[in-house]
Amino acid sequence: MAFRSNATSSAKGRRTARAWRTARPERRSWLARWRRGGGEPARRGGKAASRGQAIEVRRGSAAVVKRAAARGPARTPAASRRTQQDRRRARLRAVWGVVALLVMGGGGFALYRGQAWLRAQPIFHLQHFDVVVDGIGGPGIDAAYFADHYLADHRGESIFAVDLTALHHAVQDDPWVKRVVVARWLPDRLRLQVVVRDAVAVVTAGPRGWLVDRDGVVIEQTTELTTLSLVRIRLRPSERHWVEEPAAIQRALTVLRASRRRGFPAPDEIRHLGFDELGDPVLVAEHGGIEILLGRGDYATKLDRLARILPDLAESKRHVARIDLRFKDRAVVAGPDA
Repeated sequence: MAFRSNATSSAKGRRTARAWRTARPERRSWLARWRRGGGEPARRGGKAASRGQAIEVRRGSAAVVKRAAARGPARTPAASRRTQQDRRRARLRAVWGVVALLVMGGGGFALYRGQAWLRAQPIFHLQHFDVVVDGIGGPGIDAAYFADHYLADHRGESIFAVDLTALHHAVQDDPWVKRVVVARWLPDRLRLQVVVRDAVAVVTAGPRGWLVDRDGVVIEQTTELTTLSLVRIRLRPSERHWVEEPAAIQRALTVLRASRRRGFPAPDEIRHLGFDELGDPVLVAEHGGIEILLGRGDYATKLDRLARILPDLAESKRHVARIDLRFKDRAVVAGPDA
């Protein structure tokens, strides 16, 4: 039996040698791996043996169980080339990453040094300030006001050292400023373009007063009431909280504009211009203290209706405490007992 086994092994060896000589180059590489591995890997069901998996190898009539090579399944030439290309790409990416870091670091250092050099140049030290003011504003609110309060401290400073964002916020926080644009003009000039709020009226409640713009927004509080030639909204001290309601103040301003266009009622005929519980304007006449409820909207028509009924009320010598114009196309007159 041993002789037959050797003879069989010799015959297989001759067949293997003959197959090696006649095989194609790619087949030879596979055969070389087969010979180094000690036999043919089992390929059952189209799957090769994985790393460390037990496989069956037949030599002659004896069956021997071996383990697959520790290096795992054999790779094809195409797979080997792909692996080498992936490694080469990874090395290139690492090299370019290092180059990019060096360039960025060098560029940042150069930028820092360049800024320091520019700031030290006398030609870029601020000497000129331009201020353009759009709007009427109020007493003393002009170009000189903004130049003195916000720009004078930067004279002689490098134009590149000025924080434009901080300067913009400082000017914008001024109660007289509605909008502002800050800009650098090389080599030594700063420019402010300011849109200011126009004080169109003064709201008074007792000895205190507030300047308001056409949107009903309070600009600032003032005590110089005698020197202001502005339209006045006279509130009772108990109505002072309406100063903080721009919508209510804006409705009162609309009433005053309508009365000024018609010349009725005259400013000296109005004791108070207050508000009801809903924030709608209420006129209080100087003579007799008559309350005139105007409601909301269409104030010009309501004032024309008031002008038509007042002569009739004066002729009838009726004692009137309230005239309600909140209803459409009619006026409700009430006496002191209503």
